[in-house]
Amino acid sequence: MKIQVIAEGSTPEQRVKGEWGLSMLIDGNILFDTFGYPEILEKNIRQSGVEMRKIKKVVISHNHWDYVSGLKFVFVNTKHPEVYLPQEDYKLYQFCHDYGAYVFISDDKGGEKEGFRFTGAIKAKLKGDSFVEQGLIIEGKKGPVLVVGCSHPGILKMVIRAKKLLQKPVYTVIGGLHLKDASSKRILKTAMSLKKTGRKRGCCRPLHRQGSLWGVKEELRPQFSKS
Repeated sequence: MKIQVIAEGSTPEQRVKGEWGLSMLIDGNILFDTFGYPEILEKNIRQSGVEMRKIKKVVISHNHWDYVSGLKFVFVNTKHPEVYLPQEDYKLYQFCHDYGAYVFISDDKGGEKEGFRFTGAIKAKLKGDSFVEQGLIIEGKKGPVLVVGCSHPGILKMVIRAKKLLQKPVYTVIGGLHLKDASSKRILKTAMSLKKTGRKRGCCRPLHRQGSLWGVKEELRPQFSKS
């Protein structure tokens, strides 16, 4: 399995530059989230040599702007991709449908026959706004890989959901951890909990809004991976 980070931005400096959000390409044909700035997404895709025609599926972790803004670019450059949304969002559903995409509302069993499945919608809140977020689970060579967008529900909650669905620990976590403004104490506590929940030899690859990585690095070493 190959997971390629297409676009990622977490720092205040990156936000000022117009680099905010996350987008990853899995095995060349599954695009996970579409970043917050279409022009950056397009530039990175062109420079990385990604063949847009090979993208058959688009997974949206949640409906925040920094994860869906590149959808139009994707639709214009692909042919009727399948789009997996975590909930019935009429405006987003209609937008995808209008561009010829086949839209599906994910559940925790979707895609099993194709080697992947979803965590299902997990409730989250941000500044009083209630919404849901989903993660993508793919079976890797060494064990299950959990791909996440921003982990608004809490990365631990998402890992536990995946573990419960699979009936075995998650081997790798990659994506946003939503710990950007978290205290060192909370980050360390999260890292320790992840260590207890996952496999002894798993790994963690924090991306968007990950927060200070010291606690994660120290507590998950040697599981922590930057590659």
